[in-house]
Amino acid sequence: MKRAQRCIVFGTLLLLLTGSGAVRAQEREITRTLSAGFGYGEYDGDLGVARGQSLGLLVSRPFVWDWRVNVGRAHRFDTDGWGVGTSITRHWPSSFNASLGFGKGEGSVVLADYRFDASVGIAVLPQRQLLLNLGYTRNQSAEENYSDGVRLSATWYRGRWIMGANYLHDTGYPGKTTSRSGGVGLTYSLWRLMDIGGGYNWGKVSYMLVGPGQALVNYSARGFFLGGSRWFDDSWGINLRLDYGETDFYEFRGFNLGVFKEF
Repeated sequence: MKRAQRCIVFGTLLLLLTGSGAVRAQEREITRTLSAGFGYGEYDGDLGVARGQSLGLLVSRPFVWDWRVNVGRAHRFDTDGWGVGTSITRHWPSSFNASLGFGKGEGSVVLADYRFDASVGIAVLPQRQLLLNLGYTRNQSAEENYSDGVRLSATWYRGRWIMGANYLHDTGYPGKTTSRSGGVGLTYSLWRLMDIGGGYNWGKVSYMLVGPGQALVNYSARGFFLGGSRWFDDSWGINLRLDYGETDFYEFRGFNLGVFKEF
């Protein structure tokens, strides 16, 4: 882990462990949201299909802290795997936030052996409508491959419109392959009623395992997505996302459908 990456991790940990903020936790009501989802996709050529199921729980004291846990099962490249992950986010009235996350997977190809995430964010401008975020991710496969990624993102809230952009600098090992990628997105949002939007991603991928001892390394990728969510009775809803991607090696088409319930 390089010096800049260590600074992100230790800075995030310091923010999570220090400071209570001006908002007392007891002034906020705790909410819980249970979610379940299913995904299906197809690769061209002989790479087959992708399937996945997930179950998640979000426990939140709004504008103070969020805790998430997810479990899931995935099938890709004729291999099955499962994984579990958890993360915690702290919010401060001074417009700062910090997150730490960890995930563990089983399946030599489908999921990372472990994943670690850390990020810090700040809301700026007079009405705090621009959110800037800096994050670090370590992905370690069940084989010798792993990657270190640093991500920068910006999200601008303007009325009912949400505009986002991100940049990722990723280094894959062994071989120290460097890749850079980015994305933009636009969403129209009606609070706790519906969201609809889409985005476009492009750039390089440092590596992706497609079989035991087989990896696609340092290749170009691009794609777009469309998606949305719909609330019902102010307590539950559904979401849907459609994905299309193409690389130097394959094309992919897929969807994810989910349902969530707040209580």
